[in-house]
Amino acid sequence: MRPTTSASSALAVTSGTSAPQAVAERQAAYADADTAGIGVAEGNALRSAESYLRYSEFSKVGLYEQLLYEGYTESESQYGVDNVSADWNQQALGTAESYLAYSGFSAGGLAEQLAYEEFTPEQITYVMNNVSADWNAEAAEKAASYMEYSAFSASGLYDQLIFEEVTPEQAQHGVTSVGL
Repeated sequence: MRPTTSASSALAVTSGTSAPQAVAERQAAYADADTAGIGVAEGNALRSAESYLRYSEFSKVGLYEQLLYEGYTESESQYGVDNVSADWNQQALGTAESYLAYSGFSAGGLAEQLAYEEFTPEQITYVMNNVSADWNAEAAEKAASYMEYSAFSASGLYDQLIFEEVTPEQAQHGVTSVGL
């Protein structure tokens, strides 16, 4: 005879709560969705959206696409994105600060990366007006990164930094910072 596992005990094992507590929490979530006039799936999409935003920054489009990827329908995903409590400007700023913490960027390169992440032009403007970046230090970091993997002359590195949308002054700072 095969051992059986009840749904409530399986839920308890995966969530770390007691079976009765887990069932009660799930039933309360369903009841909340029902009383709010939304379906269970929409409520789940909203809770998933809230969960994602607790741990990472997303653009509105990026969050929508993540919910689709998780298997929510277009309408469920849209409901989650439209009803999540998010300051999209702060999401954009957090994303920018994460990028700056791990890699050297020019102001233009950062703006392009945020556009690629599908933040709006208004959100990108907000970031560029509020991000705390030392663009000379970013140029120096980018220059050091290039020198780590390739050999450049001073003029070659300068040209590469200009290509990366670093200002001429910042490019010169970057070149000088690596001893060229």
